[in-house]
Parts: sequence; structure tokens; C-alpha cells
Amino acid sequence: MRKSWLPAYLALGTVWGCSFIFIELGLEFLTPFGVTFIRCALGAITLIIIARIRKINLPTDRKVWQKLWVVALLLNVIPGVLFAFAQQYVTSVFASIINAATPLMTLVFKARANLWVTNWRSRCNDCCWCLERTW
Repeated sequence: MRKSWLPAYLALGTVWGCSFIFIELGLEFLTPFGVTFIRCALGAITLIIIARIRKINLPTDRKVWQKLWVVALLLNVIPGVLFAFAQQYVTSVFASIINAATPLMTLVFKARANLWVTNWRSRCNDCCWCLERTW
């Protein structure tokens, strides 16, 4: 018998959606940087506990930790601060909808960029063909 994906999907949606509510609640007594720090700290503590339970060793190489810091900064800290800052001015519902629309907007921008690159290449080819004929 195959397990249903629906309970995990609903749990993920609930946890993901609640994060915006918790940001809004945190902003009542913290700055956007404080909210982001608490979110990242709770996430790190959770991951360390899971790693310990599963007996997974953390990396010991300094280079790996430097790369992890860069990734954490770009994918967790900066977006976290920006979301918390934005939620001072918009509702948590609106912030979560904008976040959910990110993949769709990425698709739109990618399609537009591909169209621009294709047009640019064809113009360059036409121009190069003209230059070849004149030289």
C-alpha cells in the first residue's frame, strides 16, 4: 500500500504559512533583524538536534563552513530581514502570497530574458553577415 502525500503536503503548507504569522507576531516586540536572528537560530538548533539524533557528523573543514555561511547569508538572512522589514507595512497574508508567486515570476522573467537573448543573437548574426559581405 502506497502512503498518501497529502498529510505531509498539508503539514508543510501549515508550517510554511505559519512562518509569516510568526514574523508578524515577532515584529510586535523585535526589530526585523531580531526576528531574522530568532528564526535562523531556531532553524539551526532544530537541524543540530536532527543531526545528533541521526548521528550525522557536522563538517569540520573550515572551507565548508565558509561556504555554508555565504549560503546562509544569501538564502536565509538577507531574505529573512527583507521579509520582516516588508511585513511592517503589509499583512502576513500578502507577504505569503508574494513569496508563493516567486517561482511564477522567475518563470516570466526567464522567458522574457530568453526572448531578449534570442533577438539579440539574431541581430548580431545579421550585423556580422553584413560586415562579412562588405569586407
